[in-house]
Amino acid sequence: MRILHVHKYYHTHDGAGRYIFDVMRLQEEAGHIVAPLAMHDPRNQKSAWDKFFVSSLDTKRISFGLNGLFQTLRAVWSFEAKRQMEAMVKAFRPDVVHVHNLYTHLSPSVLAVCRKYRIPVVMTVHDYALVSANYSLWDGQQPMSPKRLGLLKVSRSKFIKQSFLATFILELIYRFQKKLRLYDRAIDVYLASSEFVKRTLVEAGYAADKIQVLPLFAGNLLEGAMTAPPSLPMTVLRDSKMTAPSNSPIAGGGSEGKRAGVLFAGRLEDYKGIDLFLQAASAFPKTQFYIAGTGPEEAAVREAERQSDNLHLLGFLEANELWSKMASSELVIVPSRWAEAYGLVAIEAMACGTPVLVSDAGGLPEKVKDGVNGLIFKAGDIQDLTSKLKAALKHPKDLEKMGQGAFRYAKAQADPYRHIHRLLEVYEGLVIHR
Repeated sequence: MRILHVHKYYHTHDGAGRYIFDVMRLQEEAGHIVAPLAMHDPRNQKSAWDKFFVSSLDTKRISFGLNGLFQTLRAVWSFEAKRQMEAMVKAFRPDVVHVHNLYTHLSPSVLAVCRKYRIPVVMTVHDYALVSANYSLWDGQQPMSPKRLGLLKVSRSKFIKQSFLATFILELIYRFQKKLRLYDRAIDVYLASSEFVKRTLVEAGYAADKIQVLPLFAGNLLEGAMTAPPSLPMTVLRDSKMTAPSNSPIAGGGSEGKRAGVLFAGRLEDYKGIDLFLQAASAFPKTQFYIAGTGPEEAAVREAERQSDNLHLLGFLEANELWSKMASSELVIVPSRWAEAYGLVAIEAMACGTPVLVSDAGGLPEKVKDGVNGLIFKAGDIQDLTSKLKAALKHPKDLEKMGQGAFRYAKAQADPYRHIHRLLEVYEGLVIHR
């Protein structure tokens, strides 16, 4: 099968980018022919198909004048992206097109090409951009209901570049595109990463029979992705493809493999609950707290780090570095206030055999059975968070058992090879009936 993946980036800028590279690699290993279409970017990985890529678009700053007008028109409908997509389709001749995040950078114009050539289209829904320009569905204080997304309410959230006007314009564009069904008419199957995402799409008006739930996988369960998982009993590792690292206690490494500390990994954003993590760190001065990530709240985190002896900002970590830190931590906290679409950090921590303490927001609680493979607290409730954290740190044996349960869950539910098998089944079903 010939598979074309379309995404705005062709580098590991985010979780979606990492997912796409892993999927493409696994599909190639399975004997399929795979190609990308994205924007030009100096950070891109090399590709034989990059002559078909679309010009870059810098959306980091709000632009006015002709440049701002160009960005707005491109978000509505990019004639360049449509032209490049058509050239790519003629050269590559895909059996199926798998799209990811298009939106303001590529626009739905690429989908018109798929309709013209009657190519089946699958879309992985990585966030809530199909629902609103505020693709986190977070108004600065609480989650936003898809049924109550008035134009002014979305604009007041200032989600886009902290600007009412930028958010207002982008929301108008999204509403226009949705009204004309520029995405929906071309996409055959939406792949939601959680039941929560599917419910959200249905509430926003998308047909339930076009949405399939296909949870993402843990990249660190890919064979060879990690040296190995954490210090788990051999009874847990025996049925996995992973082997113990040299510094793990079960491999004879002694105390070097002992877990220590609590970890937060992700964007330093208010809706990610980084403030809750900082409060938890101050409540447990004898426990070391680590933060892996960058973002708008970095200045506040650095200030808290200066005033604390147990708080450590690690900055951005590459995947293997992050997984290694997860594997050496006692617990990973995912304190999100917003409705996480999936919660990749949580599942990757579990794949390291590390228990997680997650909020009950979005798709997070779908992965965690309280007390079995992790713990759940009420989103935004610092008292509930510290109470659960206190109980966990007080009973390390229980944490160890939850870590074993977390690893078993990840192996069963987030296996990359099972994910690819299901994904190819979706493709084949569309190709056969096209």
